[in-house]
Amino acid sequence: MRVRYACAISVFSIALTALAFAVPQQVSIEEFSADMEQWVAAVNDFIGDVRFDESDMRSFLDHYAEFGAMIEGEAADGGEVDYSEENWDEMEEPSMSESFQEILSFMEDGQYRAWAAANGLDADDWMHKSARILILSQGTAMAQFFEMSEAQMQEQMAGLEAQREQMGEEMYAAMMDSFKMMELTREAWGQLPEATTAEAQIIEAHSDELAQLLQLDEGDEWGA
Repeated sequence: MRVRYACAISVFSIALTALAFAVPQQVSIEEFSADMEQWVAAVNDFIGDVRFDESDMRSFLDHYAEFGAMIEGEAADGGEVDYSEENWDEMEEPSMSESFQEILSFMEDGQYRAWAAANGLDADDWMHKSARILILSQGTAMAQFFEMSEAQMQEQMAGLEAQREQMGEEMYAAMMDSFKMMELTREAWGQLPEATTAEAQIIEAHSDELAQLLQLDEGDEWGA
């Protein structure tokens, strides 16, 4: 289904922030927490023992755009999705862990493996290392985001408390849950692997290229 591919591509393409806060309605704190734990476990299992070098970064930068176009083509084969307002609430948005499982499923996809072979790539190795490059690159940005947003969150929470009576308990509880989910997301990112010294240097050396490449997804149908 096309909407599921869209979410999975968003995760794989560094648009992790949007997915982290685009929490499906009617999800409890307990469900969200359990899902984040599953996501962290899956990511750590997938990239925890992986290491990349300069040649891996070069391969990622050279092939990522074509990879994205290939996956987008597969998604389009699932048909168009009706995004009209009346159908929006009926759509099932996959969770973080479900979206990451979509990524893992690409490794067994025949078209992906054929594409990798045609480009002289080891399909499993390229996917593991590309995922590590993306997640470690985004990790630094996420840490900065949470640091900058901490003071703002505290102000907003204080404002909610002051308006609690006016907004009603249901709305107040929903807003507080959103802050709790943000905190759970921050904690989850803190449990992901850290770059080695060598990897951090490679990411820094290619920061401009990474930003330019990954921004290609931000404004289109597959981005956040």
